Amino acid sequence: MATETASECKNHPYAMAVGTCARAQCAGRFCEECRTESSDDRLYCSVACRDGDEDMGSAALDAAVRAGSSHPFRTGWRLWLRSIPILAATTSPVALAMALVAWSGGSTSFENLPPEQSLIVMLLGLYGVALSGVTLSRQHAGLPVGSPYLWALKRVIPYATTWLMVAVTTTLGLLLFIIPGMIVAIRLVWADEFALVHASSPARALQESWEFTRGRAIRVFGFQWLVGFASYLTAVPIIGLSLALSNAIQSLGGPIANATAFGVSALMGFLAYGSIHGPELAYFYGIRADDQRLGKPLFAAGELELSPTFLRYERTRVIHYTDIKHIRSEPGKGLLLTLSLPPQRLIRLNGMSEDERTKAHEHLARLAPDRGL
Repeated sequence: MATETASECKNHPYAMAVGTCARAQCAGRFCEECRTESSDDRLYCSVACRDGDEDMGSAALDAAVRAGSSHPFRTGWRLWLRSIPILAATTSPVALAMALVAWSGGSTSFENLPPEQSLIVMLLGLYGVALSGVTLSRQHAGLPVGSPYLWALKRVIPYATTWLMVAVTTTLGLLLFIIPGMIVAIRLVWADEFALVHASSPARALQESWEFTRGRAIRVFGFQWLVGFASYLTAVPIIGLSLALSNAIQSLGGPIANATAFGVSALMGFLAYGSIHGPELAYFYGIRADDQRLGKPLFAAGELELSPTFLRYERTRVIHYTDIKHIRSEPGKGLLLTLSLPPQRLIRLNGMSEDERTKAHEHLARLAPDRGL
């Protein structure tokens, strides 16, 4: 008997799988013959799974992701509010570690800490921010999978490096009569998400953000301006509450109270970051879901562009290779892509000549050798 692998259909072990069943209780791989679509375009491995799917969590997730492009603040703040308990629980160990470091340094303020303790607190704070971002992304889009602590630990250095590269590039642009720096800042605004959640290298993260915002610079600028304004409605009150709580705790006196105040400030800081980052995530994944929405053939021969990191169609719409779960070549038709980001869809690359299809197939085979080619 043949052993089923990740690239084989659960119902037909010798057939190449093209997707994963949307039913949470199944999640089995299916081939083109088994592929069954629901009324809302969700993909299943059989009619039984489609008809028996009573778990609406995934459908709600898809709807929330799609809503982010048109209602980023409503979607993002709802994400943040429902994530506050898990954000607090996840980042509390980091805040506790920061408090212990401050206690060992004999100070309750960052400015008065010895240099070595200051460095440790900075690194822990950076890790806490990365952990907050990973937690929110998992709550909203289901990415990444696995332990958030290990993922954040693995990605914190590329994440910090990406931020540093963005800061340096933006500063250089600002020195060139300000406007170039503003453009760079807008185009690289989501480089951190590519580096942190999608495991891109810092250089690749900058490239992906630049391409992702192509044709959207004005929209992104307006959105980021609103984010800055909206932070006064969420982050500033949280920081004010944090200061009040810290002062109240410090008034009790003693090293334990001082360390507790430091930890509370750190925890509230992570929550404040989440209130700003929530709308950014909602907008980011909402646009990506729009880019991946099906319903018609997406590619014509003259509109498809291949780069080292993405496919572009209709001039501004982009699919990143990290979002492609499976690729299948269809002789005489084109290429069939299965996407991982909600809403999970099949995309068919139509309108391609035989030479163009062969070239695209070879290009994707080099870049995604583990995705069915």
